Amino acid sequence: PPPPPPASFFFLAVDGIRDQPRSRGLGDVYKRQGLHIVRSFTYWNWMEPQPGVYRLEDIDRLFDLSANHGLYVWLDITLATHGSCPEWLMREHPDIRSVNPFGQPTVARAGPAYPQGGIMHCYDHPAWRQHGGALLRHVVSRYKDRDNLLIGGLWDGGTPIDTGTHATPNMLCYCDYSQSQYKRWLKKHFSLDELNERFQRRYSDWKDVEPPRNNNTILEMLIFRRFHYENLVEKLRWMVGETRRIDPVHEVRAHSANTPRPWDEMCAQEVDSWGMSMSSNNMLTSDDISAVTDRAFSFDWSRSVGKEGRWWNEEIYAGMSRGGVTWKKQSDTAELTTLLWICLLYTTDADDE
Repeated sequence: PPPPPPASFFFLAVDGIRDQPRSRGLGDVYKRQGLHIVRSFTYWNWMEPQPGVYRLEDIDRLFDLSANHGLYVWLDITLATHGSCPEWLMREHPDIRSVNPFGQPTVARAGPAYPQGGIMHCYDHPAWRQHGGALLRHVVSRYKDRDNLLIGGLWDGGTPIDTGTHATPNMLCYCDYSQSQYKRWLKKHFSLDELNERFQRRYSDWKDVEPPRNNNTILEMLIFRRFHYENLVEKLRWMVGETRRIDPVHEVRAHSANTPRPWDEMCAQEVDSWGMSMSSNNMLTSDDISAVTDRAFSFDWSRSVGKEGRWWNEEIYAGMSRGGVTWKKQSDTAELTTLLWICLLYTTDADDE
């Protein structure tokens, strides 16, 4: 196993050794290039193909190969945002699917970060906490004593459930479970009279209160979004608590996008360190003269919200975002080098993919 890291250290990491024939040779390459960490991404529907049956042979091999080459492991667990819950879970609980403002359940979809299927489930459904919690506890228990485990990622790109499309983006979940949670949240913060005064309504019974369905009901939508932001923080807090009960030693973290979002500062207070994600391609050659300064702002923001200034430039995409690998202009070494030097300027920990 690698030696314990010093208290202050600039890490370089790479995504990737999994159960592939080329993995052995790559470990030597990574070490020679001065990398310290191998970061693995996990998908729930890959890890648990049957109820309570956890197939983690590739993650076991990741730890073994990394240890053989003196590399740490950064293990991400994705129960929300990236990656679908198992297909059997949706079959057993059809109402776990998130629902858009028009009452339509989410259908199968994919994206650049989740080709095996994007999130379709709602984390307000009790089955998410039941089965997702069981997986989380199993993974933490399985790897907490590995000498080369460095850090655990609990929420990659933490975001409220998005049931929108390209035509109607950033729409929230309207399933029965989310609506029920929202109404309980409203009752916690308002009496019915106070709600009527705030919304300029004349509701006579809580049964008549429904969430807004579009952005034209401006104030009601702002309140509805506030609920979803706090709801997301509560889910992250629960995941952190479940993890720390089993493993109080290793660092736990989560990350955001490359621009601040309304819930990021609240989420950052729940974890040991905060991170951010961004693309590097088409940066120095872009017509957007603010492309580099925007990155510097993102670094400073992430550091400012991270506990005691601890943060990670967690993902430097070399072509995946945005538009996937179809972009004509891919990252070059000058762009990657520039970003790493800016990271050093802001006294960061950096993950170079």
